[in-house]
Amino acid sequence: MVISQITNFFLKNINIKDIFLQNMATNEELEKRIETLEKEVQHLKAILQYQMRNKKK
Repeated sequence: MVISQITNFFLKNINIKDIFLQNMATNEELEKRIETLEKEVQHLKAILQYQMRNKKK
């Protein structure tokens, strides 16, 4: 009985759509951050390759 009341309370007071939209925004932000980090990694790899080539000379 108590669990049912708690569940009903939350379902009435939490807007599922808002939670979903917040998660979507969070996922989009995370995807953008991942893309940025991947670009940074590629840049660092290029720098490392450049340094390795010039070190041999």
